[in-house]
Amino acid sequence: MTEGQTSAFIDDAVRQCGKSNDDIAHAMGFSRPNLVTMLRVGATRLPLDRIPDFAAATGADAYELLTLALAEYGGPGPQGVESLERKPIESNVNIRASVEVCVRFKALCTQERRTQGQMLELLLTVWGAGQDVDQTR
Repeated sequence: MTEGQTSAFIDDAVRQCGKSNDDIAHAMGFSRPNLVTMLRVGATRLPLDRIPDFAAATGADAYELLTLALAEYGGPGPQGVESLERKPIESNVNIRASVEVCVRFKALCTQERRTQGQMLELLLTVWGAGQDVDQTR
């Protein structure tokens, strides 16, 4: 067992993303969802080269996970990875909406020559600037 900060981070990331172990395993290219369970409880280590896949599947911070894993697995720790470039991790969002709303959103993206991610970021920025965001809704 390798229980420690890394497995706790992995477990928290899985809980917060709201996806099933099967969904995460599939997104990471694993054929067995029990591997995600083994990562969560520290029964096996996440290979360092699979950290970007895990981060993309869960929305976790890949840099933070790498830092924890390196420190725990006997690597250089935070000081040794300071020079690594932090790249944003992309994620997908599933939105439950009527077909009409989805069609209108896609048409707006095409009209504005923006990706859906760029349009969502723009809409959130404009919306957030116009009002105080109520987190309780």
